[in-house]
Order: sequence, then structure tokens, then C-alpha cells
Amino acid sequence: AFSDAAAESGRRADTIMVLHTSLTSFKKLSIPRDTYAAIPDCGEQKINASLACNTQSTSGNPASTIKTVENFLGIDINHIVIVDFDGFADFINTLGGVEIDVPDTNGKKEGAVVCGDVDGGKSQGGVSLKIPPGEITLEGDKALAFARLRHNECDPSEDDRDRAARQQLVLDGIK
Repeated sequence: AFSDAAAESGRRADTIMVLHTSLTSFKKLSIPRDTYAAIPDCGEQKINASLACNTQSTSGNPASTIKTVENFLGIDINHIVIVDFDGFADFINTLGGVEIDVPDTNGKKEGAVVCGDVDGGKSQGGVSLKIPPGEITLEGDKALAFARLRHNECDPSEDDRDRAARQQLVLDGIK
């Protein structure tokens, strides 16, 4: 999923994932958005800026992101998919929601393990989460919030690696 919000210099990727799929396998690698990488013609900076490099287009510069990730990982990228937040939520709703198995990361066994507000929370038109461990089906807006949540109030020790793990749980559910 990529951010709808335009940064001053253009769109920045909210999330970058590399997927390898075949008939028998589905592998994924999340690249944290704050990882520094050499972006062709833009220098060393956070990898999420690669989408905004050398463009005034509101769609960003996908070719820059492809080349940056290829150079960073030393692999060929054959395709790129850019999904904005609304498109992601609509896609999940088209599937009838996504079933995920939320791990009990903090040993609570009961109660929420993922909670917080995205886009100001429910009271401000956004989404508020309180998700317990175990299997749950999330509709589009909740799945998007689950994947985007940057500050888990149920576990303040979480960082971007935990956020990436939640994003991968959503992908597993889509698969």
C-alpha cells in the first residue's frame, strides 16, 4: 500500500514490499520505509522517497522505485503494484474482508493486543482499533488501519518491524 498524501516533493511510499509468487510459493520481504538507500539521481535518502524522486507527477515515479529496490537488493523487479489507501480498502471489501490470525505478542491471552487510532480515530472520522489475539476477519478500513498503525497503544515497544509483520499478516490473509 502506498500513501495517498502527497509530500512536498511528491508521493512517498508508505510501505514497500517485495513479493515472489509462483504456483507453489508466496514469499514476501518488507523494506522499512526509513531504510537509507541510494536513489538514482537523488542521492542517499530514505527509500520511501524513491517514489517522489525526479517527478512532479501526482502518481509518483515508479521507475525510480523499481531501480532503487533492484540496486538495494541486487535482484530484478519485474512488476510494480501501487495501491492507494482507498484502493486497498476497496480491494479487501471486494474479498469480503480478510481473515488474519493475530498473534498473542504480549502474553495477554485476553483483551486487545493491537490498539490505537489511525487518521484521528473514530471520533475524528478515522479508525480506532482494539484487536484481540486469535483469528479475526477485518473489513477494508479496519484491515488498512491494522496495516498502517504506527503506534500500538497496547504494546508501545513495537516498531516498524512489528508494523511490517502486521502488513504481512494481511497479505497472508489475502493469499
